[in-house]
Amino acid sequence: MGCGASKRQVQPVDDNKKPPTDSKKLLKKRKSKRIDVQVAPNRDSEGEDAGIELPSIKSDRANSGVSRYGSSKSRTSSVLRSSKLFGSRDSLGLDSRNGSATSKVSKHSCDSGFDDPEYAKVITEESNENEVNRVENDFKTPRDMSDFSLSGVSYARISSATKKIRKEERDILANLQNEGLIQRPVSRAAGGFSFEIVSDEQAMGLNVRKPPARLMKLEKRKKKKRELTEDDIKAKLEKAELRRKKNEQERVEKAQKSSIQDALDKFADMQKSKENEFLCKEEIANEKKNERLKEMRERLRAKERHAEEVRQRKKLNKLRASQENFESSEISNENENLL
Repeated sequence: MGCGASKRQVQPVDDNKKPPTDSKKLLKKRKSKRIDVQVAPNRDSEGEDAGIELPSIKSDRANSGVSRYGSSKSRTSSVLRSSKLFGSRDSLGLDSRNGSATSKVSKHSCDSGFDDPEYAKVITEESNENEVNRVENDFKTPRDMSDFSLSGVSYARISSATKKIRKEERDILANLQNEGLIQRPVSRAAGGFSFEIVSDEQAMGLNVRKPPARLMKLEKRKKKKRELTEDDIKAKLEKAELRRKKNEQERVEKAQKSSIQDALDKFADMQKSKENEFLCKEEIANEKKNERLKEMRERLRAKERHAEEVRQRKKLNKLRASQENFESSEISNENENLL
């Protein structure tokens, strides 16, 4: 509790024992009040003054009879009212352990919700032994559980057409497997084998595959191995040595042939590459030669055209000069005739 309520303390004390006094506190002016409550035995009454007597108030202002929080009569009436309301002295902390009124520990009192009317029928470890035994005996006796029984016929869950078809297929396959008409699916195991063991009695009516009869004859016809002698072993070793030498010689010949053939192939490739290079160079040289010839011919033609033009100009100049001489001679003759 906070604020000024903590200044007022309620504690049970003996009649002969006086409350302790502090010399240092007596020197100062005390403002706190102290209420001493005397505990009396419970009386068989309906919550009236149960376990609490009227508190004897001790205060520095005893003469005045009026305190900071009200009169002593109002405080005693509030204590009695609380005791009548809860019907228990545990709520005030007035138990045998001398707890204070400000204690936060629950005392199974009404203020903590333990004594509410709706929890009156609850059985706890502090309940009466007769009540606990009665409840245990009631649980042991058989009871009629007809109220919890269900009656009726269960109905199948509605499924789609595809699910129905798949279910029918699974049922048919299961029936065929049980009858032995089809083989059961082989279980797939990594690095293992699966076998289906069927006894002779179960396999009487089944179409079980059996090995053909000729296998027994083949097993009988097998030749018995003759024991090898020292001469046989030597002959086999000689034959093996001959085969080894023959194979080695064939490998050498093949390697030689392959090496010669490789050399010939390389030489032929080199010749072809050289011929191709020569042909390319020859073509390039011919192209350059033809270009030079074309240029030379064009130059000669240009020179011939220029020379022809020069010759034509000279002829024209001669004709012009002769014509001018003729005209000048005629003019001079005419002038002479006129004279």
